[in-house]
Amino acid sequence: MPIRRSEPLRKMLDRVKELRRHMLPRMFSPVGAYALRWHDRAAGYRLLVHAEIQSCVESMARDALLRCISAAESNKIGLSTEWLFACYEDTDGFERRRLNQDTLRSVQHRHIPDLANLGGVVKERANKFRTKVINRNNGIRKPNLLQLLLPVGVSLSTIQSALDGSWLQKIDEFGEERGKTAHRSGAINQLVDPRTEYEVVQEIVRGLHLVDSELLSIRYHSPGSSQTSVPQSSP
Repeated sequence: MPIRRSEPLRKMLDRVKELRRHMLPRMFSPVGAYALRWHDRAAGYRLLVHAEIQSCVESMARDALLRCISAAESNKIGLSTEWLFACYEDTDGFERRRLNQDTLRSVQHRHIPDLANLGGVVKERANKFRTKVINRNNGIRKPNLLQLLLPVGVSLSTIQSALDGSWLQKIDEFGEERGKTAHRSGAINQLVDPRTEYEVVQEIVRGLHLVDSELLSIRYHSPGSSQTSVPQSSP
């Protein structure tokens, strides 16, 4: 059975493959010896891939909000609904609260509003999350990812355990290195190795598959039903 992938992930994968063809050597040097132009292109590859990954994660979060709103309009809730309200008890929280492990220890699945106006309240909360968090996002460092993914239903355990626990560190370091490349002159930046950069991106993409799968597996149900809203593995 084909692997289920979201549209944002499919577009990102296609673009990253295209960038690999355009900007990295067809064959990598076994000893890491490249002409200077390949190091420059690898630096450009880093910048452009970063932009694609950031756009992908933001689009995943937006699409999850749309599914959350659609379900709420039918008086159904899911993990994304619960976490959206648990992470942000009121709309002021979007501007002042930073999500991290410490704040999440106190979060419980609650704050689901009166069902008489579930759709309207969820839509208002989702729209504020989109405009105040997603649209203002500026990176893929650890705080960015937690802010974007936890409130829409991606579990902290998935983010922390992806790729044997190394994914969050890898993508955080990739975001940091992107910042150095973008804001320092070439005379200061270290040369970017094409093969190393390619391998790091492949690891990051593997982790995004897990995030995408968890978001797509969220199920919505009527409050009080026996169904669970805990994400199950995709077939």
